[in-house]
Amino acid sequence: MSPLRRVLTAVTEGRARTLDDVAREAGVSRDEASAMLDYWVSRGRLTREEITPGCPPRGCGSCPMASGCTTRTPGSAPALITIGVRPRRS
Repeated sequence: MSPLRRVLTAVTEGRARTLDDVAREAGVSRDEASAMLDYWVSRGRLTREEITPGCPPRGCGSCPMASGCTTRTPGSAPALITIGVRPRRS
């Protein structure tokens, strides 16, 4: 099975929950796994959803994560992205 197909299979079978899992399952680097996920999203086999809580409107001083945050710029917090299986059309 090709690495590209292993990426799709790992996600659809629920064996990969993180980008590291996808990379390990497919035997590729994180960057390659990310590109392969992008490919399957563009082909309509997987979906991508960005879950961005964002920074608080009052700035870092009102954020409970301020002490561990590396962005320090309101509105530029890292985003959590979920990849899922696109439902089949009936």
